[in-house]
Amino acid sequence: MSEKIKNITAEKSSFDIVGKKNILLIICAAVILVGLVMFFVSGFNYSTDIASGSMIHVELGREITPEDYNKAIAIIKENAKLSSTVQITGSENTQMFIRFASVESSVMDSIKSSFASQFSLADKNILASGKISANAGAVQLNTVLLIVCVALFFVAVYAFIRTGIVGGVAFLASEVIAFLLSAAIYALLQIEINTSALYIALFVLVLTSYFTLPLLARAKENVKAKKLDAAQAVNGVVSASYVKYVLVSVALLIVVNLMLLFGTPSFRAFSLGLVVAVIVSLFVSVCIAGALFVLVKKVSIKRK
Repeated sequence: MSEKIKNITAEKSSFDIVGKKNILLIICAAVILVGLVMFFVSGFNYSTDIASGSMIHVELGREITPEDYNKAIAIIKENAKLSSTVQITGSENTQMFIRFASVESSVMDSIKSSFASQFSLADKNILASGKISANAGAVQLNTVLLIVCVALFFVAVYAFIRTGIVGGVAFLASEVIAFLLSAAIYALLQIEINTSALYIALFVLVLTSYFTLPLLARAKENVKAKKLDAAQAVNGVVSASYVKYVLVSVALLIVVNLMLLFGTPSFRAFSLGLVVAVIVSLFVSVCIAGALFVLVKKVSIKRK
């Protein structure tokens, strides 16, 4: 009798996320589909760290200041109407290497003239200018993707050990959906992808794992120990956990928004990617992972 009361109480106090699983999965599918269409129409917005483009390398003869950094970005914006990335180089931080999207030779001449006049540079201080290939960025992209795949493999092995076959399959499906949603949002909003932003994929993996694995593990334990069905177990765990996950996400978003407000332009793309990663990880963990656990559990029961 007490067991029945416990089950009824758990069911009534649960946030019925499983009951809304069809709507939530349709939302995911719609966002991914629209993102896929946008990808084929416009592609991803790769920065010049990854895509080919143009560059100018200048020597100021003195240590670079934040004002110099901002002035260099403004020169590219004024002459080419483009965003740019600035790398401070040289043994004494006296050089700037600026990358931006490919421009015509006449625009490059205008950029060089502006640098010479605004920084009082002689011709010899403009060390190089012209086109630049995407080889370095492409290599880094492949390296990061390899790291993500290896990390996902080991985390998946741990997920299967901790949560069983049902939980492991639900975890893998959740990670795939998180990656697809993130990619779709990047394509939809045309968020710039630079070499730093590539590590957002790792952040999605880590944060989704941090949220999802304990949820699936507790759902498995409740199904086994408390004799609850999968839907009751998931709803109970989500009800007990979602406030904590939301608070963690809000804390992360506060920090990330500070970086968005006060970071450099190249760092803002990374910060915006972190915002996407936090929101997607929270949504997938709270709204999708448990629903997938229930669906996989139903399939496994039918096969027995």
